[in-house]
Amino acid sequence: HSLNNGFISLYKDTEVVELLDSNISQLYNSDTLWVVQFYSHWCGHCQRFAPFWKDLAKSSSAWSPIVKFAAMNCADQSCDKYQIQGTPTIRIFHPKTIPNRLDSAFYGFNLPVKNDNEYFLDTILYNLDVVTSKGIELPVNLRSIRDLPNPTRENLAEFFETLPDTVDHAALIFEPEGGSMGKKVILDMNKHSEVLPVLRANFYDPAARKWKLVSSPSMVIIDRTGNIVDRVNGWGAEDRNRFTNILSSYEDEKLGQSESSETQVTTAATNKYTVPDKV
Repeated sequence: HSLNNGFISLYKDTEVVELLDSNISQLYNSDTLWVVQFYSHWCGHCQRFAPFWKDLAKSSSAWSPIVKFAAMNCADQSCDKYQIQGTPTIRIFHPKTIPNRLDSAFYGFNLPVKNDNEYFLDTILYNLDVVTSKGIELPVNLRSIRDLPNPTRENLAEFFETLPDTVDHAALIFEPEGGSMGKKVILDMNKHSEVLPVLRANFYDPAARKWKLVSSPSMVIIDRTGNIVDRVNGWGAEDRNRFTNILSSYEDEKLGQSESSETQVTTAATNKYTVPDKV
């Protein structure tokens, strides 16, 4: 076991935030949804579970600061005040939880301990929806947009007027109302939302027919002038990574242009998949 700040830890130098008595107050009045594992470094089940928790935190690190994964070692920190009966115990803490021990939310909500990535991601999405329905605003909107614009250049340019001036491209992901892939991509891209916001649209919205979509899910990328510059059809299990990688290539292209002193040339829609090599 490695020592961290003089304390024993299974999570040193990982994406997992280490909670100590001295910093656990950050769970409260927070803008973040925290998923916390209370563990004991000597406990066999905790040791076997640690690689999964590290991987989960790493694969979801782009969801920060909206979602963060944390761990607290009950062998040398005071977990008893959180009514932890045994380790490992996993609790989820909603944003804006008040530090009031008389309120059950203070202790977080129990989740089962299981090695199932999608279970945790879907549970997080469910809890973010609960948080939104309580009126707590998240930095990104995970719900489907209400007024889907028609895919005409004029309407899309008008739609762009509702977005911040910093935005060059926007992506619409069409999926069924109960779908989750689009929500995951929105969270994957949340740090870039001021430049390239990702929005969800209901694939079964009557207004979606005009978009002539081939598959569900589908992603359409538009630019500020109202042009559709990309259409990406969903294939299946790898859609989340594909969609995120394509969106990241737009982001990289923008960074490449802003760092370059050469005259900016608008790339034709057909070239959008290829990111120019760094010269």
